[in-house]
Amino acid sequence: MNRNLTLKEIHPVLGFAARPAGLTLGELRAAIRRLQSDREEPGLTERAREVRAVFRTEAAAILRTLRLTEQPYRMRLAYALRVVADEDVDRTTTGLLTRRMLLLIRRLARRPFAGDSVVEGPWLTFCQLEGKLWHRFLNAGPAAFLALDRACERAADARLVEQGLRYLNREAPEACVTAFQSFPVELLRAARALGRLPAERSARIIQAWLNHPLSRLEGASLEAVARTVAANLPERINNPIPNKLKAYLAGTQTLKPGQVERMQRILQVKLHKTRLDLLKHLAKHRPDR
Repeated sequence: MNRNLTLKEIHPVLGFAARPAGLTLGELRAAIRRLQSDREEPGLTERAREVRAVFRTEAAAILRTLRLTEQPYRMRLAYALRVVADEDVDRTTTGLLTRRMLLLIRRLARRPFAGDSVVEGPWLTFCQLEGKLWHRFLNAGPAAFLALDRACERAADARLVEQGLRYLNREAPEACVTAFQSFPVELLRAARALGRLPAERSARIIQAWLNHPLSRLEGASLEAVARTVAANLPERINNPIPNKLKAYLAGTQTLKPGQVERMQRILQVKLHKTRLDLLKHLAKHRPDR
């Protein structure tokens, strides 16, 4: 059974009489304070009462977060609580997601991050990761979260990104967090492409990506990398091997040991980006099987 709340059900959970976008800050503060009382809003579903009970337990932390959040960003708290309330999870997980979303609000609801991007849904996909991966996401650099802001400027794009990240964090969480930390732009482009697909097809594509020869080059020699790239790189994706390194491997150019090491470092960065370009390519062009 789908336990998700409808929009009309979510607002009474928080004490909202209107959509969050129509609330004043005073109404938001008053709604959160009402969570601390024993008063129950009439007509709530079982799921709505469950969520409200969690928010009541966390009310002091919610108010503290509201006080610590800069003025232009405070309404983001309402949206964050709403996406938690709408998630189809049990009560214990609802509490965990609430606490993690509050941590994200405290870190990211401030300059230089956007106040109007639709990032709460994508945030929530990472909030559901196991502890070590969650903390790696939380501690990612500002550039990663700024990239997420830009990718989620429009609600339609944000929905695709969120769905694609859900798929990735289900099938390949380690790879997803690693890519978010180091190559967020490429990851989010791939996630957007995946977000257009049904769940079963996306799972097959992600598994094909994980098992693709270009994704299995850890520890391979330069020669092996070059052979694998030459044999498996789709035409639409740029070759990650620098021209100087190609000439060196072909025996037409000499490089000093230090230059070879530098080329190897450059190649590793380009390979990571190439793998994410490959994921986007598979999402767009791989025939369904």
